[in-house]
Amino acid sequence: MSSFRDRASRCHVFGSVACGEVGPGNGVNLLYEFAQGRLLSWEIEDLLQDLADLIGCPVNLVSRNALHLLIRKQVLEGAEPFYFAT
Repeated sequence: MSSFRDRASRCHVFGSVACGEVGPGNGVNLLYEFAQGRLLSWEIEDLLQDLADLIGCPVNLVSRNALHLLIRKQVLEGAEPFYFAT
């Protein structure tokens, strides 16, 4: 997971978990931003598994830059801070 922390500048939780609607079968949606010039390639598959093992449920990683215009405002308004690089 260090590869994610080395690259990520911010990470937010959004969706049902951010709204306090945790239940069986719910996954965790994480919205991330990387520092300029940082990328995540095929390592994302290992990262998803590491996060799922750590949290104990499925994890969805979504780049802030990849948010569709139709849902961007709703997602950003409901997102809760999870991680900020120092």
